Amino acid sequence: MKKINVFIFCLVISFLIVPKIVNAEEISFFDTRITINKDASVLISEIIAYDFGQKQSHGIFRDIPVEYNARGGKYAVRITDVVVIDEKDAIIQFEKTRVGKNLHLKIGDPNSTLSGKKVYVIKYKISRVINYFSDHDEFYWNVTGNNWLVNINNASADVRFPETINAAEVKTACFAGPLNSTVACQSMQNKGGEKVSGTIFSQSTLNAGGGLTIVVSLPKGVVIKPSNASIIFETVKDNLILLLPILVLITMTILWYKKGRDPSGKKTIITQFDAPDGLTPMEIATILEEDVTTKSISSEIISLATRGYIKIERLEEDRILGLGKSVDYRLQKLKSESLEDLDNYAEKDLLKGIFAFKDDVSVNRDLKNKFYTTAEKVSNQVYETLTGKGYFSKNPEKTRKFYYTTGLILIVGPLVLIKTILLMFGIMFVASVILSGVIIAVFGHIMPAKTLKGVSAREHILGLKNYLSVAEKDRIAFHNAPEKNPERFEKLLPYAMVLGVEKEWAKQFEGIYNQNPGWYADSSGRNFNSILLMSDLGDFSSDASSAFVSKPSTAGAGAGGSGFGGGGFSGGGFGGGGGGSW
Repeated sequence: MKKINVFIFCLVISFLIVPKIVNAEEISFFDTRITINKDASVLISEIIAYDFGQKQSHGIFRDIPVEYNARGGKYAVRITDVVVIDEKDAIIQFEKTRVGKNLHLKIGDPNSTLSGKKVYVIKYKISRVINYFSDHDEFYWNVTGNNWLVNINNASADVRFPETINAAEVKTACFAGPLNSTVACQSMQNKGGEKVSGTIFSQSTLNAGGGLTIVVSLPKGVVIKPSNASIIFETVKDNLILLLPILVLITMTILWYKKGRDPSGKKTIITQFDAPDGLTPMEIATILEEDVTTKSISSEIISLATRGYIKIERLEEDRILGLGKSVDYRLQKLKSESLEDLDNYAEKDLLKGIFAFKDDVSVNRDLKNKFYTTAEKVSNQVYETLTGKGYFSKNPEKTRKFYYTTGLILIVGPLVLIKTILLMFGIMFVASVILSGVIIAVFGHIMPAKTLKGVSAREHILGLKNYLSVAEKDRIAFHNAPEKNPERFEKLLPYAMVLGVEKEWAKQFEGIYNQNPGWYADSSGRNFNSILLMSDLGDFSSDASSAFVSKPSTAGAGAGGSGFGGGGFSGGGFGGGGGGSW
């Protein structure tokens, strides 16, 4: 092993022969040799002359930080080739453990004690301690650390560059004193003239808790920056939380494949002339969309009207100052007797909600800001009914809510505690958790699953849609198609509306359906036809949908940065830590 140079040897001799009267522990000198390699790794050799005084101790301990909260997450440096020797190159026993974010070196023999003066030389190789900027690369290093329990009489750092550099291209700074001190160290000198091979920093008298921090700026190209692939790999290795969104995506994909995917049906759509199994407009829309929409509720009201439970009346009034006309719709209850003849619980809840207080209501005046609770109740009833009848494996709304809620917790949780989480874990942790929540919430939309019965019903519904939307010239292709008559038009009208083909269905009955039906009235006196009726019902559906969801408003009240430009301080950068005796 290479011998300590003459300078260090002389320091050791003077340390050993100069008598001391005081008995307090101290570090007589803390000299560090630093070699920056071309590959951006750094060789560190810490020569610590420790005076135990009269205290009987086994040795010293040295804590070297290896993990930082920096660059948006966790950032770990890599320390290898740790060796501890004395001034005569003799090996000194030590134990190496990870304690928190530090590499803890417990140096000395647990079976023997010593007092007085002892020299320790701690050598190690460290990587990932160079900061890369657009116009320079930087070595920002806390030489001694600010956590020593004893005073340091003299501290120095001898930094050697990978190659000689023009003096004008080297920029240096140093800071000494307690943590966060911006006071410059006592001495800073480049080695060489116009071409420099390194820089020497020194500081005398550092009280316990004080430290020496240095900054060296090198021109681009002096050290080799790792590849982007290497940087990404190391970043992920330090922050395994970055893998969380990928794992969540894989898990949710598997869950969807096993639990959220609909079984395969016949995959052949056959034209149908009626709704499957006597399902209501709300129910067929829910099977198609896996969601109860306001449009399906308004279509259900029209269905109840065509069956004689409700009368819909279009009201047209002049606006104030004659600025156009306003349109509203009135709903009148036609069957005041019990609703026992209705065997569909969702339809019963719908009628009870509309006429909760009176038998004659205005959509905009009486239902707005009030009907939303009924809409929620009706929706829940539809989900339960279809699940109970075997069209869905589980209640689709409950399935969605489970995943939406889980995702929302992961999204909102980090935002509520943003300051604490950023300080403890960094932005990478926050972003990974939030992105995972978003993935879960997005999958929640497709997790409801139909049964084979539900898939068959869906294919039947698409066959009905085909029948309702086909042009007259193509109807000859249908065998045994029902005869077109007003009763047929009214029966399937709500289904055409909920399937979005009401205009095509109305056009088929143009010239046939010319009389105002008993369940619909228009005060404007316009010439009635199926196209006009469909337009009015479309407006009704739009107004009703807005009113159904309207709710009343409520009132209510470190490391990785640069050491230049004012960013440097004692204790900043990589390195640091501290130590003491044991």
